[in-house]
Parts: sequence; structure tokens; C-alpha cells
Amino acid sequence: MSLLARANARKLLRECCITKPEHIDLEKIAAYKNLFIEEGDIRSHTARIHKSDNCGIIKISSKLKDKGQRNFVIAHEIGHFINERNKNFTSCTASDLLGINSKKEFEKDANAFASELLMKDEWVWEFTAKRIPGADLIKDMCEYFNTSLLSAAIRYAEIGKYPSAVILSKNKKVVWSVLNKDFRFKWLPPGTPVNGNSYCYDYFNEGIMDKNVNKILADAWFLQDKFYRRNFYLNEQNIYLTNYNAVLTILWED
Repeated sequence: MSLLARANARKLLRECCITKPEHIDLEKIAAYKNLFIEEGDIRSHTARIHKSDNCGIIKISSKLKDKGQRNFVIAHEIGHFINERNKNFTSCTASDLLGINSKKEFEKDANAFASELLMKDEWVWEFTAKRIPGADLIKDMCEYFNTSLLSAAIRYAEIGKYPSAVILSKNKKVVWSVLNKDFRFKWLPPGTPVNGNSYCYDYFNEGIMDKNVNKILADAWFLQDKFYRRNFYLNEQNIYLTNYNAVLTILWED
């Protein structure tokens, strides 16, 4: 349903006459759909929505301090309201909001909706035109689109004009990866151990985070990929994510 979820987001942008990302006001969009937003302690969840046919209440964790992350969570819950007319209650955990490997299709759809609502294709292409991937670009996207850093990274990997990959690693294992359709390599399954030759591994092994762009052999990530080539180099840059105790790796070719 992800294509329909994205279409739903674009329809909502048209209904609200929003033509630029700076025009997005999620509080007003929620009010337009008869949704009330409140914050509070919801224990093990990040957000939840109670809804009837024509209205609902979005409750988000008061622990969400990052504005971009808060925005993405609200957009995600609006997605639940619009995408799922047959459900009256949904609770979302932090892993649901990452959504890449979720077994719950409705969580993937809510993430697709939120990504399209906050970072419509055309806006992303215009903002990232002629810029190469890397931490600076992802952080600039995060600020410009007022969204979470992870959602910005995923969105660029999905539709960016410059082929790249983003990988989330935790406890020395790959949690998920998003590879651009034109990225040379195609296979990096969840659970893959982080290779000791990657700069990402240095953080897990020694607590050292090298924030620079470094050249690295493709062996460090894609040795088992059927498109693997010897002596092929990639650029690697890593960002430590305090909230997740994880590392976000960005890879791209020259």
C-alpha cells in the first residue's frame, strides 16, 4: 500500500494548498483533519492514536525533545488516521517509526505517508540537486524539512539523484539498510555483522567515531553481494545517533 500512502500524503498537501516545505504546519494540518494533539507519558510507546470515523486524538511521548523527530512522529500518526479507516487505535514504538524492517505493513505505510508529506519528491530533488551525499547533506535536509535525521537519510537513499546507501548498525550488527536503486550493490541483510574493516566498526570496538569522509574497500560492507568487485572503493561517513545508541553509515561512490 505504500504507493497509495504516498498518494494520500500528496492529496493532503493539495487539499491544504501547501506548495513549499516551509508552509507545513502539522498542528494546523491535524486540526483540518479533526485531530487533536497532546503530549504525555505513554510508557513504552512513542506515540498512539485513538480515532473514530471523522476525528481522533494523537498522543506523543513527552520525552520527544527533538523538533524534527516530533514532526515526523506527528506526520506518521496522521498517516495512520488517513490510511487506515478500519482501525480505531494504534500504538507505535520507536522501532515502528524506523519502519524499514517492520513486519507491520501499516507502520511502513505510515512512514511512507510521513516521508512524502514532509519531503515530497520534487522538494527533495530541488534541495539536493548537484550536492553529493554525506553527513552535511543529511543534516541540512533534516533542518530544511524539519524532520528526523533518520527519515531524511532514508528519504535521500530512496530517491536521491546521486546513488548512495544508508545503514543503521547497533551492537555490531546491521539493523537495516536502504540502497538507492542505482547504487552498485544490492544486498546487505539485517543481522549482518559489521565488518572489522569498516570505520563504523571502530566505534563499536573502541568507542571512537571518525566523522570524516573516508575511502573504504567495498569488501567492508558488500563482500557477499553478487555485484561485488575487488579493489572497488566507496566513500564512508558515519554519524553516531545518541537516542538509539546506534551508528548511521552513509556510503556513496566518487
